[in-house]
Amino acid sequence: MQSSKLLMMVILVAFLAACGGNGPQIDRKTRLKQQLETNLATVTTSVDQLTNGLRAGTITNAVVLKSYAAIAVKNKPQFADIIDVLASEGTVNGPTYLSINQRLDAAKTLLPSSLETVEAATALNEELDSIVVASQNYDAMLVDAINVLADFTDGDLPKMRELEYEGETPPTASSAPVGSEYVGNSNYGQWKQNSSGQSFWAFYGQYAMFSRLFSGPTYYDNWSSYRRPSYYHDYGRGAYSSPTGRSNQTEALQRTKKQYTSQGKSFKSSYARKKPTIKGAKPGTKPVFKSSYTRASSSGSINKSSYSKSTSKPSKSSYNSRSSSSGRSSFGGGK
Repeated sequence: MQSSKLLMMVILVAFLAACGGNGPQIDRKTRLKQQLETNLATVTTSVDQLTNGLRAGTITNAVVLKSYAAIAVKNKPQFADIIDVLASEGTVNGPTYLSINQRLDAAKTLLPSSLETVEAATALNEELDSIVVASQNYDAMLVDAINVLADFTDGDLPKMRELEYEGETPPTASSAPVGSEYVGNSNYGQWKQNSSGQSFWAFYGQYAMFSRLFSGPTYYDNWSSYRRPSYYHDYGRGAYSSPTGRSNQTEALQRTKKQYTSQGKSFKSSYARKKPTIKGAKPGTKPVFKSSYTRASSSGSINKSSYSKSTSKPSKSSYNSRSSSSGRSSFGGGK
C-alpha cells in the first residue's frame, strides 16, 4: 500500500516537474491549472448527464424506484415520510444527488488554492475522480433504496441484485432492521461520540425520521458485527462519500479500535470483510457493479495520465459538503 502510494506521488511530482521544467513557477501553475480545469470540465459534463437523465426519466433504476415507492407507501403508510426520502434518490432532489453537486461546487471553489502544492492538487484530483465515478454509477447506487423499499412490502416486491457475505448467515430482522443500509451513509448522517467514548450513528436532522426503523441507538462496534451488505458500503462508499464523510468514518473506526485495545479485546471492522456475492448465483460470480475506473478513457472518464489515485487520508478541511455551518441538526442515541 505504501509503495503504491509513493509511486503515485512520484508520478504526480514528475508531471509537475515536466510542466514547469526549470522555467518560472507561473508556467508550472498555469499548466497545472489547465490540467485541473480539463478534469473539472469532464466531471461537470458527467454530472450534467446525470441531471438530464434523472429529469428525463431515462435512468432505469430511478424508474423502478418510483414504482416500488408507490407500492411501499400503500403497504406501510405510517412510513410515508421515509419512503418519500428514499424515492427522492431517483430525482434531482435526492440527498445523494444533492451531495454530488455540493461536492462539485466545492471543488470548483478550491481549484485556485489547489495549485499551491502537490498534495492539494492530488487531493482535488482524487475528489474529481470520486465525483465522476459517483455520477456514472448512479443507477447502481439506487439498488440500496430499492431493496429497502422492497422490505417495506413484506416480500410482495423482490429485492434487486441481493448481496450476501459468503459463508455467513444473513442478518435477522432483529439484528439488522429495515433501513439499516443507511446507517454509516454520510449523505444521511455521521458518527458521533458520546460521553463514554462510544461512536453512535446520528442521522442529520431532516432524516431523523429514519430512527423510527430502529429499536434504539446504533453503536459502531455492534453495527460492524451485523451490517447488511449494500452497494454503498461494499462498492460505492469511496465515491459517494465526501472527503469529510470518509474522514468521519475513519475516525469512528479508529476510536472503536482504540477502545477495544484498551480493554484487551480485538476488533475487526465490517469493511474488512470480503466483497459480498450475488445471492443464489454460481460460486465465483461477481456482482455486476463496476467502477468507472475500469472504463476506457474514451468513455469520458477523467484523464488519469497525469494523476494517480492516492490512498492518503482525506483532509478534514477539504470539500466539506456536510459542514457544521450548514445548520443541520443531528439525531441519535448515546449518553
